[in-house]
Amino acid sequence: MEEWEKKAREAEARLGEAEEELARARLKLEETTGALAASERRRDLERAMAQAGAIDLDAAVLLAERSGEASAEHAAAALRRERPHLFRPERRSGSGAPAGERDEAPDALDALAARARTTGDPRVLAEYLRRRRER
Repeated sequence: MEEWEKKAREAEARLGEAEEELARARLKLEETTGALAASERRRDLERAMAQAGAIDLDAAVLLAERSGEASAEHAAAALRRERPHLFRPERRSGSGAPAGERDEAPDALDALAARARTTGDPRVLAEYLRRRRER
């Protein structure tokens, strides 16, 4: 066998190995792409469920994954309609007290929060938390 034939066979063997390696790399790429898409979908669902007020985030995400909804927001809205017990009650815009019964303006509460933050006095912080809770 001549030297050029030997080199040609070696080159063909290396080409076969390179093609096999390329096929393995493509398969790994497909697997990684699928895993990334699943991870991003789960992250989107977790974010949507948290924004919707899910109490048990893991359970809500699992149910939403099974729903087959296209968007995470639609899945959260559908799950909230179907299983409202998995979510915190929606907050109302008002405090529940008639407008005349509110004892202090929001600016006063903000000022108290700023004072608690700047002084670091635990008594001021306790007073701020008490007034905020009473609102």
